[in-house]
Amino acid sequence: MREVRARSWAEAMEHLFAATHEPALDRWRGDLVFRGLSDARYRLTSSLIRLGGPYATLEPHLLRNFRKYTWPAPGIRDASWDWLALAQHHGLPTRLLDWTYSPLVALHFTTANLERYDRDGVVWVVDSVAAHAELPPSVRRAIAQAGAKVFTTELLSAVASDLCAFDRLSREAFVVFFEPPSLDQRIVNQWALCSVASDASLPLDRWLAQRPDLCTRVVIDAAAKWEIRDKLDLANVSERLLFPGLDGLCRTLARHYSPKRRPELATRRRSRMRAGRRSARPMSERPGPASRHIARNGGGVGRMEIEELLDGEVEEMWAALVHWSEDGMPPSKWRPDIELMANATVRRMAWLVESTPKAAACWDVFEQHVIAREQARRRAP
Repeated sequence: MREVRARSWAEAMEHLFAATHEPALDRWRGDLVFRGLSDARYRLTSSLIRLGGPYATLEPHLLRNFRKYTWPAPGIRDASWDWLALAQHHGLPTRLLDWTYSPLVALHFTTANLERYDRDGVVWVVDSVAAHAELPPSVRRAIAQAGAKVFTTELLSAVASDLCAFDRLSREAFVVFFEPPSLDQRIVNQWALCSVASDASLPLDRWLAQRPDLCTRVVIDAAAKWEIRDKLDLANVSERLLFPGLDGLCRTLARHYSPKRRPELATRRRSRMRAGRRSARPMSERPGPASRHIARNGGGVGRMEIEELLDGEVEEMWAALVHWSEDGMPPSKWRPDIELMANATVRRMAWLVESTPKAAACWDVFEQHVIAREQARRRAP
């Protein structure tokens, strides 16, 4: 698939709006949908896939229990697709992915996490109309008869009553883009829509990789994130608009009054991960990044700075493990241990950092050393 890099606000605007012109109308509209991610390495995997374990078999149980325990009644149609959209909106793991018609909203999500400003972000750009050309004939006829470019939950219900019927429509995997009901102001303000695949275990980027003409990846250079973030805030594209209410307002104010983060600590973390240097000493005897940072600075560092360094190391390892899981290592095997460690004290995190693998080749060391030590800690009185 095509990939371009934006090193400034101007370049981001150029790349994101490049394909939105419709010559027949001589208007800037287009058929593109956008999804912004804070890390360019992240894949288009659904929250259901990220759940791990036998997630595909758990999908109907998740939705059934969501419907059973939802109270009071949410005021939507009693249809499977409406319930699925509601569940996604409130954070239930589903096979849906969130998208937006707005490139600026996608840029917001690319730059919203200040802890990811040491790494490149990405905006995925997909031609939804061209993607619908890959639909099974019966589904393609339904949207053509409606004269629509994307589906609604009502239109999907007419094609397939639920996900089981949807999956049976074709032996070949396909992807549908649909607009959820306007459940609240957040969906309206984010100009949101969703994608759904006919295979619960299919990452969307894998499907798109087989159809490179449908997609462009606009990589947002890490050095450009602050400029883009500040200009989005000036354009009123912030949590105050996209997440209406006091929570969104507080998140906007917290970022507005935050000092510009120092990139050097995060840069050193990334360089260590890329270098993959192996020390001759056992990992348990090596000084951790926090100790080395204190030594370099003559002890003149504060507890919060050390915590930030250690938190970053945990995040780096988590991202690496997610990447390695794509090679066949199920997340359910290591997720509980990593989450437990990530929520531990600074002292526990310091030990964790000292044991962090430096490359995918160190997986055996990680499994045998880190997990074994964690299990031993649990057994200790």
